[in-house]
Amino acid sequence: MALETPVALFVFNRPDLASRVFDQIRAARPRQLLIVADGPRCGAHNDSDLVRATRQVVERIDWNCQVLRNYSSINLGCQRRMSSGLNWVFENVEEAIILEDDCLPSIDFFEYCHQLLVRYRKDQRVVAISGTKVHCPQTTSDYSYFFSKYFHCWGWASWRRVWQHYDVQMCAWPQAYRGGLLKRISDSRDEECYWGRILDKQFRGHFDAWAYQMVFNCWQLGGWTAIPSTNLVTNIGFDHRGTHTHDGNHHLAAAGTDELGALRHPPRMERHVAADREMFRHAFAPDLVGLRRWRLRARHYWRRALLKSWQSALTTS
Repeated sequence: MALETPVALFVFNRPDLASRVFDQIRAARPRQLLIVADGPRCGAHNDSDLVRATRQVVERIDWNCQVLRNYSSINLGCQRRMSSGLNWVFENVEEAIILEDDCLPSIDFFEYCHQLLVRYRKDQRVVAISGTKVHCPQTTSDYSYFFSKYFHCWGWASWRRVWQHYDVQMCAWPQAYRGGLLKRISDSRDEECYWGRILDKQFRGHFDAWAYQMVFNCWQLGGWTAIPSTNLVTNIGFDHRGTHTHDGNHHLAAAGTDELGALRHPPRMERHVAADREMFRHAFAPDLVGLRRWRLRARHYWRRALLKSWQSALTTS
């Protein structure tokens, strides 16, 4: 049976990985496929050939499907290509399943996303659906998924109503920080400090990334992400070609997937606090000494910023 929900696939220059992901999309047979591709890097060896080969891989559409393409002739990089591509996706469709070329889904992933997109379409408490469940041996659930404060970008789905609030520049970050957003979100002081450090670095342009901004977006909206009780997507891109995933021995590399079966919906809307705490410890593994050092620097920075604003106000009054 054809998948009713649109699927968006993001590719670049890894035809071997794109082929594996595309084969799973082909098995799901979506009625609408949106393909976003970045262009070759200037001076990068074989990039033009690899980009061309990757785009040929995703032309193998042998089912009844409307195809929309957004191909860049120049290299935009991770942040600009993903953010501009997602802008384009949600300009064309109200909701979508999103896959990158290194995120290999199980076949159950597609129906899981489709059902939850329909079920929570109008529910402002849910901002995203993730196919990734990082290894949390202590976390159990009697249902097919649970709700988390954490957005995971390795295979996900969402709605235009959420993406329309996304800001790649994170202009609201300083005010949100001063307003205590992280204090309200965090389950511990170390967690608050960790995300303060990460989001502040992203705000200052230290990372070529787009997903931290989506985490911030979800937290600003006060919504939760649905996380499957078993992992449905594995990242196969941990090697020298990855933008952020280089270590093939990383504990999150090529995690196994399993079948989810018929969905069992949780009867209540509540966050799985124990799962969030374990995901923080396992997936992000903060350096507590570094966090405490950053905490002191952050306090000093914001005190200086407030002092300058007060001095400016006094001067103009």
